Amino acid sequence: MHEIDLDAYFARIGYSGFSSPTLETLRHLVVLHPTSIAFENLDPLMKRPIRLDLHSLEQKLVNEHRGGYCYVRIPTNATTHSNGSRPDIPIDRDQCGAGADSAVG
Repeated sequence: MHEIDLDAYFARIGYSGFSSPTLETLRHLVVLHPTSIAFENLDPLMKRPIRLDLHSLEQKLVNEHRGGYCYVRIPTNATTHSNGSRPDIPIDRDQCGAGADSAVG
């Protein structure tokens, strides 16, 4: 399983606090993530596939400084709070409709 580079992700959203999986950390990330990573729907307009695997999401949102759909942004944020399949902070990606890990389109 691909692990997100938390230092790069935190730099992308402007977070400089601790990376420990606490409610306080989550509160900061929930505010910073959507204010730093905008909604974007350019890929379908450019006839590019929408990739939902973690590596592709990190590449697009963190490394390329692009935005994403709401359901693309959720798994990235949720994954920063998980350890494999066991969330340290309980965020149910499937409940949000964001549990897909395959390419669409």
